[in-house]
Amino acid sequence: MRPYCINKMPKQFSSQWDFGDLFEYAARPQNSQILTVSELTEKIKSILEREFTEVWVRGEISTLKLHQASGHMYFELKDNDARISCIIFRGQEGIERDLLRDGQQIVVYGRLTVFPQKGEYRLIVRNILFEGLGKLMLELERLKRKLAAEGLLDPSRKRPIPPFPTRIGLVTSLSGAAIRDVIRILSASKCNLEIILAPCRVQGAGAAQEIAYSIQLLNRWHRQMILTVQQIPEELRPTKPGLDLILVTRGGGSMEDLWAFNEEVVARAIAASAIPVISAVGHETDWTISDLVADLRAPTPTAAANIIIKMYTEAEQHLEATLHRILTRAKTITQHLTKDLRSVALQLRSLSPRREAELYEQRFDDLADRLLDSVLTRVRVNTQELLRLQASLQYHRPANELRIRQQQLDHYALRLTQTTNHALQKIHSNLEHLASKLQLLGPMQTLARGYSITFDAISGKIIRSAEQLRPGQTLRTKFLHGQVISRVESTEIEHLDQNKQVST
Repeated sequence: MRPYCINKMPKQFSSQWDFGDLFEYAARPQNSQILTVSELTEKIKSILEREFTEVWVRGEISTLKLHQASGHMYFELKDNDARISCIIFRGQEGIERDLLRDGQQIVVYGRLTVFPQKGEYRLIVRNILFEGLGKLMLELERLKRKLAAEGLLDPSRKRPIPPFPTRIGLVTSLSGAAIRDVIRILSASKCNLEIILAPCRVQGAGAAQEIAYSIQLLNRWHRQMILTVQQIPEELRPTKPGLDLILVTRGGGSMEDLWAFNEEVVARAIAASAIPVISAVGHETDWTISDLVADLRAPTPTAAANIIIKMYTEAEQHLEATLHRILTRAKTITQHLTKDLRSVALQLRSLSPRREAELYEQRFDDLADRLLDSVLTRVRVNTQELLRLQASLQYHRPANELRIRQQQLDHYALRLTQTTNHALQKIHSNLEHLASKLQLLGPMQTLARGYSITFDAISGKIIRSAEQLRPGQTLRTKFLHGQVISRVESTEIEHLDQNKQVST
């Protein structure tokens, strides 16, 4: 440091300056000791990247954002007292970025660096570990993708539930509230359903294996019943041997309590079942893998029981209403005829001659015959109407409507596949055309013609003019094959015919 002499004070100092101002001016460093912002930031960046090459940090995700142009993902990792900016580069492998959400507790692995343009430090994330419920959600999402890739979640593979089941298999715990609700509702109905119970644990270690085993056990029992019935003479065989459907259920609970129904072994047991399966796990807002794989998902065990007896209840209500209409009509007709008979009887009593009495007796017999014929005719008409309604009910079964809808869905799916394939072929052709044009215009073609490109070895910036060079600067010159590292000793700029020549 070279201080200025007071008696050689610069002219810009006025008499108003005090001694402190003079001392500050005298203590000013030379230009060679003053750092630019870029140089200071580079020193800080060098220290951070050298000291924090590997760090593990636990925190909560905040302000998660995906940059659409670059494909990089930015977020902040925070705790109660501090936060740090993080970045996941687009090409970083091993991180399932679509599973990240604001508020998740995670542990990240990476290294620290400095972003010079904003003067802030960031954590470059290389790996992420999920904790608590986030870890369970990650496992659940991975299993969903695996099962979906195998087609087990495809709606087209789901089978219709029999409308009038007579025998159902029940997979649940003997001590839970679900079994009491299901049996109470089924018993209160007039369906005369038979329940085959396969008890199992529905939460805790090993519960998933027990659930899967109970489903397999009911399928084996179903097959054995069919084989046994086939040995009975045809005229003595029951109309519906085996099981009509299986109900897998349990009451509500936390995500951890319901986790047995998110296990792969349960999903595969349901998918492999030869019998249609209804899944009713937890409350209405709870969703499990078994709900997605099953042929039908019921929001609660109570709702599942009501679904099973729904067709019985509706048919019973329809028959009761029809019978009520028949009886009401017959009663009305009978009342009218009785009134007519009473009127005739009064007229008969008012006439004394025997001939009139005989005529009225004949008329009475005729009216009685007409009454009987009318009642029988009305009963026959109502009976035919009842049979017609039963046939209409059979024709409008949900299974027929579902089959028609399924055919339409298959047709639309085929059209969608054809349209998608055509579009993909067109896009692929365009990409090949653009790739060929990009290759012709790329820098490698320029290098192949004998040119080279020179970069600043530290910043990586391309050197386009000698005015960008300074003595001692390290350069990297790239050729088509290989590169050369050099150092600038001196620079000289000459102007010849409006062209700049540089000697180094």
